[in-house]
Amino acid sequence: MLLSTLAALVCVVSSHWTINLEYSFDDFAHSFPLGVVDLKKQFDGNYTALFKGNEDTSYVKRLNENVNAPYRVKAVSSTKPSVPLYSTSKACLILQSNLYHHIWVTVDPDMQVTHAVTVFPDIVAAGGQLDSENCVPTSVQKGKIQGVVHVSNKRSLPLPDTLSFVQKVEKERKARQNGAEADNRSFLAKYWMYIVPVVLFMFISNAVAPEGGQGEGQ
Repeated sequence: MLLSTLAALVCVVSSHWTINLEYSFDDFAHSFPLGVVDLKKQFDGNYTALFKGNEDTSYVKRLNENVNAPYRVKAVSSTKPSVPLYSTSKACLILQSNLYHHIWVTVDPDMQVTHAVTVFPDIVAAGGQLDSENCVPTSVQKGKIQGVVHVSNKRSLPLPDTLSFVQKVEKERKARQNGAEADNRSFLAKYWMYIVPVVLFMFISNAVAPEGGQGEGQ
């Protein structure tokens, strides 16, 4: 009974981790705490997350002083602190979104690894419109750092249907050998329905592992 209870406690602890966020305007020559993302595993195996923003009375002032600067966020996961992840936006867009951040986190639930953290200005909080071309100091109604977190599961990424592609190519090769009329369309025209998923898969995989030189797996 005791062993089963301890095992359950270990399971609960291992299914929870945090991601510390920092921000910088000068590529982390100087940085400031942004907040913490708290991830928890639910009974259905999916993860939910909450963001707690840092209480910083100088946050709006810093944004306005660096209104045209890149707003770079570094994410450090408690499960793998040696591999930071990075995301870049623009300081003025955070002001326009009233300090609301949309944080997209991609995790591997089996390995307990954070593969990507991407931070966007929240367009809903900005009233449906963001303007990166006209960056000017902006007053904010509430000076509190806020954010909403979306967690995606790396296991849910679709795999390209390479088997069907190979089978179709082989079928056409045999048909030509048996004297069937050749299909003179371009390779892209004939196989676009197989190529597009591969391209999308590569794009999503790269998004899962942004800036490969800066993190394991954005």
